[in-house]
Amino acid sequence: MKIWIINHFLMIRASYWFVPTVIMTSIAALSAFTLFLDHFYQGALPSWFILNEGDPQGARIFLSTVAGSMIGVAGVTFSITIVSLSLASSQFGPRILKSFMRSKANQFVLGIFIATFLYCLVILQFVKGSTSGLFVPSISTNVALFLTLLCLKSLIYFIHHVANSIQIDTIVTNVVSELRLATDRFCSKEYKIQEKENGTQTTVDWENIKAIKSPKSGYLQAVDYDELLRIAANKNLIVNVLNRAGDFLQEGSPIIKIYQQNQEDELEREVLKFILIGLMRTEQQDLEYSIRQLVEIATRALSPGINDSFTAITCIDWLGAAINRIAIKGMPPRYLYDDQNKLRIITNETTFEGVCATAFNQIRQAAAKDISVSLRLLEVLANIGNHVQKEVIAQNLLEHAKRVRFGIAPSLLDGPDGEAIKERYEAVEMAVKKVAP
Repeated sequence: MKIWIINHFLMIRASYWFVPTVIMTSIAALSAFTLFLDHFYQGALPSWFILNEGDPQGARIFLSTVAGSMIGVAGVTFSITIVSLSLASSQFGPRILKSFMRSKANQFVLGIFIATFLYCLVILQFVKGSTSGLFVPSISTNVALFLTLLCLKSLIYFIHHVANSIQIDTIVTNVVSELRLATDRFCSKEYKIQEKENGTQTTVDWENIKAIKSPKSGYLQAVDYDELLRIAANKNLIVNVLNRAGDFLQEGSPIIKIYQQNQEDELEREVLKFILIGLMRTEQQDLEYSIRQLVEIATRALSPGINDSFTAITCIDWLGAAINRIAIKGMPPRYLYDDQNKLRIITNETTFEGVCATAFNQIRQAAAKDISVSLRLLEVLANIGNHVQKEVIAQNLLEHAKRVRFGIAPSLLDGPDGEAIKERYEAVEMAVKKVAP
């Protein structure tokens, strides 16, 4: 249930309908409230009200003008948003669109314009100036004026926000913020504490194995290991999760193997409640998904049509910071134990080597003919190496440094550039030698 709630929360954040719907609902309630006040205080309004002349024709003209203007401006803001989304998708990759979709500023501006249009339409229906009676909702009309001023201010801010949001520095900053959150979730202390220090069992010799198959095709978005651990401990099971978040599952393919002493018919249904499969990858438990967004920006920047080394270097710097953070916090455990130190779950989470491969391989290959980017890659690897404390991690960093050094075209290594590459590579070697075996 927890992973379902988190996943739907992330989907709502990335939707363009939720915030505008909440604003429209609130404005509809506000219109009912202001109309009630108009009926209650009719004829007894203070003189400082801006619109307080009691002219039904003037009220109709004002509300009609505001309603028509707001729906027109809403169309313009929507068009600007679509253009910015198209530009970001073509320049930085389609997966970057989620950051734009989550922008509360865009959602609020669209919502306030449509809500003001709706408010004016509702109030307009209650303006009466015929022989059957006279009713001019002055309070409601003044509120419409206030909403109009708010819309104008929102329009100015929206133009500034869109101009700022399509800048590469802003895009990278947003992606980095999401990557930091994903890293904290992926390497959380609560998750790591489940691996007991004295839990040493890593193999299973039970013969009674039950394979649970994927009920549908799609991406594995999340696994609720806390609930699986609880079920495994209560029912004396060992659960082997065969896939990690981000893997694509074919319908009917095995996703979990359960080692048990007694067969249970309802076990499969109970376990599948804690496996979330969807149509797309999400960052809920998929750390590599967040890393790939930065990688995609960097590789597109290095393409011959763009050739923007500075953007690629910026992405490498932030990738290095993320990898360094992961190296310090540590990776999630592969084996989870219960309170009695019995093996209960075997995970298939990504390793530090896998994370580094995702972060550096594609950029390294794209930067084979760009000395400046290759130099920064080696500098970042050396910086990470100065913070790691495990030899296996340090050796992996050295292996990536070797690939960077020997992947550069030999014709580019003549002269000062070759000396600079050699110097940066030796810095990585020195950092690795400091790590005790």
